[in-house]
Amino acid sequence: MTPGEPLVPPRTVRLHATLRRLLLLLGAILVGLWPLAAAPQDLEPVGAKGHLNPITHRAWLDDPTSALTPQQALAATWTTYRGVFSRGYTPRTTWLRLRIDPGLLKPAHLASDQRLVLRIEPGHLDELVIWRTDALEQPLATVGDTVAPPAEQPRWLAHSVVIPDATAPFEIVLRLRSQGSHIVHIQALRWDAARDIDSRALLRVVSFLVFMAVIVLWALVSWVSRRDAVLGLFIAQSGTAMGVVVMQLGVMRYLALAWLSPTTIDFASALLIPVYTTLILLFHVLLLRDLGARNPERSLLPYSVLLPLAGLVTLVLGWRQSGLLMSIITAPLALPIFTVVAWRCAGDEHGTQVWGFRVSRLYRVIAYLAMSALTLPQALAILGIGGQGASNFEWFMTYSLLGSVLMGGLLRMRAAQMERQRQELTRALVEARRQEQVHSARAAEQSELVTMLVHELKTPLSVISLGLGRSGPDSRMRERAVRAVKSMRDLIDRCAQIARLDHSLDGSVRSVRAQHEDPQAVLEQSIALQPQRDRIRCDPPARPAPSCFTDRQLLMLVLNNLLDNAIKYGAPEAPVTASFDSAARNGREGVAFVVANAVGRAGRPEAQHLFEKYHRGPHARYRSGSGLGLYLSRRLATRLGGELSLLDGDEVRFELWIPCDGPA
Repeated sequence: MTPGEPLVPPRTVRLHATLRRLLLLLGAILVGLWPLAAAPQDLEPVGAKGHLNPITHRAWLDDPTSALTPQQALAATWTTYRGVFSRGYTPRTTWLRLRIDPGLLKPAHLASDQRLVLRIEPGHLDELVIWRTDALEQPLATVGDTVAPPAEQPRWLAHSVVIPDATAPFEIVLRLRSQGSHIVHIQALRWDAARDIDSRALLRVVSFLVFMAVIVLWALVSWVSRRDAVLGLFIAQSGTAMGVVVMQLGVMRYLALAWLSPTTIDFASALLIPVYTTLILLFHVLLLRDLGARNPERSLLPYSVLLPLAGLVTLVLGWRQSGLLMSIITAPLALPIFTVVAWRCAGDEHGTQVWGFRVSRLYRVIAYLAMSALTLPQALAILGIGGQGASNFEWFMTYSLLGSVLMGGLLRMRAAQMERQRQELTRALVEARRQEQVHSARAAEQSELVTMLVHELKTPLSVISLGLGRSGPDSRMRERAVRAVKSMRDLIDRCAQIARLDHSLDGSVRSVRAQHEDPQAVLEQSIALQPQRDRIRCDPPARPAPSCFTDRQLLMLVLNNLLDNAIKYGAPEAPVTASFDSAARNGREGVAFVVANAVGRAGRPEAQHLFEKYHRGPHARYRSGSGLGLYLSRRLATRLGGELSLLDGDEVRFELWIPCDGPA
């Protein structure tokens, strides 16, 4: 990416802006229409002129054996209830008994259509068989997810049973068998009222699907440009939420697709529940992690996904009720925990404060509290906790809509936080590059200094050497002067070699000129060049060593440095041992040279800093030196394809390994 190039292409930015405006417009329309499209609940008596509920009595019966006939059920003892019946997940059969008086409906409804409609929610009930108590020989109707809709019944979202010419009071009994939650809401309505309620329900479902489709499209466009895992999970759970609504609210039954059997639709409807729960928990786990979740919550959050995953596996294996139960109880358990984690999230040092709290923290907590407030009451009702009462069977759409808006805000907050982190990393990178330039400038200055020393000192040193070369009265002084000049010249040459090593592209003093060399001859020549060569003992190898294909001059430079250090820093007058032998490293044949000396006044070298540039041990400063010898030796050994290392032991032992086949 070139400097100044935008992170997101302008075309993508324009598309994002268009989708945001469309999303806001749809949201405003949906908020305005949602109350108008709300379905009326069961109507209780409101006065002499008001609309009365024709269901005058409700009762239920538990059938533990699932073998009762309608006649046996009517003879048993029933328990009354009001509003919505809910007993949670149970393997037993549930019987419901209703007394209906159509005369309590308004006369206007009687005038329009005499047919009475039983509207039964929710749409995801496996099997519901209905009898009139005055005609128990034949069921009035059988509805549910696992049975095909009766041809004579209307094709609506909710299960609907038409009772023609119902004017006198009558009773019905219903037998419910379902692997889902035994939660039922039954309304007795005239045809026109039932049709209007179902039309409004269909309008809400279509509005929800359109709104969610725009959200998914907006998120998908963003995901394509940056392939973010959290955004991908948001898209997946939003799409799954649309699938849940389509399956659970009877859209598939409304479409009456002939190529899908009722059992297939029923299984897919149940399967989407743990899938949705798993995806949304994964989304929140990754989102809270990116928002700065602290430990120990950060490490414990992934375990929240285990329960719905176990529910998914259990459902697939055939235990549907247990799988659905594990998925449903996840929400009451996870959302309060997520709220606490959201409160404790780090990364709130930026942003505006309200009442002493960061706006980002307040929004996170409010968002999770709102999602909890929407989810917990309905989850408890589905589980049969809290008694029977009113229930909203379209709560999932409301939760998904509000949750998508709140999660969109959390995603925006996360994006802002990631942008701040990106800017901080960019600033750190700029600073690192600046520091690199400073270090490069310093290295260049040092190189210039060395170049100047080489240029300025070599000429006078040559003159001194020429003068000392003449005969004179004091030969001992002349010898000392010659050694001093040689030492100075060696030091200058070493500095020049280091400068070339540090600034050459290939890290070499010069190109390696390799040829076959006898290791014994090279070592003996290196020993012969040492002033105190009589202190060096050369141990022959146990068996003949192979020749090395290497650069003789560079190899001798390394050996000379090792021998010079051993004599200079070893114990005075103690012998120095030099040896060589064949040795294989990483499948390559080679020769290992070892130079050893007894520990002297300087002590053992510091292994961790031994080969650093300019490093000298604290006890080695009694002798002159530059701290460049071992640094240069290791660099040259690497250039030759070998290794230079310090060995363990009572003595100071350096090993130089050189491959026989030359540098790799």
